Amino acid sequence: MSIASRAHATIDALEFSYALRYTLSQHGTNGGKIKFGLALSGGVDSTALAYMFARHVERMSQLKPEFQAFIVDHKARPESSEEAKLAASRLTKVLGRSPSIIPLKWPAGVDPSNTKAFESHARRLRYQALGESCRRHSITHLLLGHHADDVAETVLLRLSRGHGRAGLQGISPVAQIPHCEGMHGVYESRQSDDDKSGHDTVSKVETGCVLVARPLLGFSKERLVATCLQAGKHWVNDTTNQDPTCTQRNAARSLLESMRLPVALRAKSLHAFAEKNRRTVAQEDQHVKSLIDACRVGRLDLRSGTMWVRVPEFDKVVRIEDAKSGEDARLYEDAKSDGGAAPRDKHAALKHRIAIKFIRELFDVVSHKETIDLRNFQGLPGLFFPRDFDFAPFTFGRKAKKLTFGGIMLEMLPDRSSTDDDNRATTALNEWLASRRFREGIQRGMQRRLDTVPSSQPQVYTRWRLHRQPFAERIRKEELTDTAKHPVVMFQGSQASPDLPSDASLRNPFWAHFGEVIIKKDSFALWDGRYWLRVYHDLPHPLLVTTYDHAQHRRFRDSWWKSGMSQKSKALMHQFEDDFESSSRDSQGRWTMPAISIPPDVPDLRRGTVVALPTMGWIKPGWETKLAWNIHYKKISMPDLVPVDSSIRWHTRERVHSKK
Repeated sequence: MSIASRAHATIDALEFSYALRYTLSQHGTNGGKIKFGLALSGGVDSTALAYMFARHVERMSQLKPEFQAFIVDHKARPESSEEAKLAASRLTKVLGRSPSIIPLKWPAGVDPSNTKAFESHARRLRYQALGESCRRHSITHLLLGHHADDVAETVLLRLSRGHGRAGLQGISPVAQIPHCEGMHGVYESRQSDDDKSGHDTVSKVETGCVLVARPLLGFSKERLVATCLQAGKHWVNDTTNQDPTCTQRNAARSLLESMRLPVALRAKSLHAFAEKNRRTVAQEDQHVKSLIDACRVGRLDLRSGTMWVRVPEFDKVVRIEDAKSGEDARLYEDAKSDGGAAPRDKHAALKHRIAIKFIRELFDVVSHKETIDLRNFQGLPGLFFPRDFDFAPFTFGRKAKKLTFGGIMLEMLPDRSSTDDDNRATTALNEWLASRRFREGIQRGMQRRLDTVPSSQPQVYTRWRLHRQPFAERIRKEELTDTAKHPVVMFQGSQASPDLPSDASLRNPFWAHFGEVIIKKDSFALWDGRYWLRVYHDLPHPLLVTTYDHAQHRRFRDSWWKSGMSQKSKALMHQFEDDFESSSRDSQGRWTMPAISIPPDVPDLRRGTVVALPTMGWIKPGWETKLAWNIHYKKISMPDLVPVDSSIRWHTRERVHSKK
């Protein structure tokens, strides 16, 4: 039954339980061993959520889920705290237990009652506070009260802002909690403190995160109101939500409720439009997964975050044109009838979107960025799938063939691992890319497809090495942007107070190339968006995690070769050099690894001296008892791309002194 036809019907317990299970299944969760959090406000939507979830728990004869409810006190008005307490007392009667009230901590000097863009600032702080509370209570799923009316408002707002198909899906039923980047146990990492510290190499890829789930997206607000009225549950009305001049969302809500919009922009049409977009995006994602499954990942070196991959031929894996029935046929028809352009152009755009999504997933494995925007890189499909897409004007060297996009360095490699026939096809392709004819054509702005490249095999693979773009060791003052600066994390000793470096210290030229200094003590930090690292030490001065560069490598290596070096130390040094050479051989990825070093202004020690390379498990002699660490590689969004356990087993080497 549609949302419109059941506008005023109440929601029974079985219907909500089904909606909750369906919502969780969107992320592959069966609803078994889950600890839930409930983000409540006292309004009608959160009151309905609390009431129906409490009934759902009562119905569970076995495996009753654990849960904890939260109310955020925004501290925006003098009466905010009293309103939060009133909402908590009412919701206690609904849930049978008291919700926790979380007071928001606004930055020093910020008056929330007189702040521009209050909603966006409050939203960010609210999710961060909820994420921290979820981590503290070991909660994996946070339930929110968004409903069908919110979906229509969101789609209408995004249409007005020019969003694409992905944004016009509406509100996702399950997603990672937003605005919590860098919070271990919340953002793309598992809540676990059972790791033993030591000097091991990077041996774990993070999994898990706190998810937000929205089981009420299939229910209109009228049904939530009817359910609360029938159950005799009271709620608080926020008068600011009724003022159409207060926020853009309020304006969109007022327009939808007034029924003054054209039929195509009313709630029913917007829901149908969002559902069509969800279907299309889901099918595109399925084709992306097929491309990922067809990839041949030769190696993922976690020590430097470098991946070797062979990419298949696009049209041999994605065959949308041949679809006669089912979702592929619907996807093809959507592409042909999507308005404005010829069917061939729309079909080409569909294939291009699939290719771009696939490349984004490849990049995400080694990228330091939270999100990768490839909209400006329209020629990338032609690089990865040269037989299927046109080239943009790129210039290749005859040997190196290195390009940088979105902070990722791409290197086209000769394919040594495939059959002779495969090699001949790929070699012909690579030779043509390096030819003068190709370069001159590109320089004239010509675009062409590689339909004429000779091949003795129907399947052509191009082999690539991907890693994070290396940092510039010397940056001119005018180039010191936030993106050019090196990442740095400062780990205080267990006895020290987590203070920022002094102003005098920060004026030291040593800090000129670094970005924001992140201060940590006995907790994980996300370094460069790729490595979760926790450093333990009892030193009176802090230790820094910075980027390993050529100068540091020389000093670190030379510190081993000194007079009186024992045979065991010499053997260890040889092993270190072998390990370092094996990490990203012939690649610059090794110069993106983290290094633990000594900060400036430390007496009797040379500033910037590297004392450990945590991803490789190497530590300077004499420091073995002074510090320890845990290090994990970041979560990979498409684990099917890389066999994580195997990659660790293949490419994490045992040090010679770890075995007798």
